[in-house]
Amino acid sequence: MLPKLEKLAAERKIDGSALATVVDKELVSEGKLQRYGTQFKLVDGNTKMAMFAVEDPEGLDARRATVFLVPISMYEQTLEKGYHVQLSDQIVSAAK
Repeated sequence: MLPKLEKLAAERKIDGSALATVVDKELVSEGKLQRYGTQFKLVDGNTKMAMFAVEDPEGLDARRATVFLVPISMYEQTLEKGYHVQLSDQIVSAAK
């Protein structure tokens, strides 16, 4: 079903932002690189958050824009404010 939903999102027939989260969660759970940068994890004794690694980091904001997600820097600011935890520069591997 996921490929069909991705196709509908690419055709802008459905809002792809929620789908992006589902895709990233699935990829991370499989030990793969996430696509949209929606998944983070607590690190450093739960004092900071770090993003799970993404495929093609240079193209991340462009990919996020295709599914109506804000640029990663804005998302990170939202996470920091919402969870009251600093962001780490560390990138977390999703490898199992």
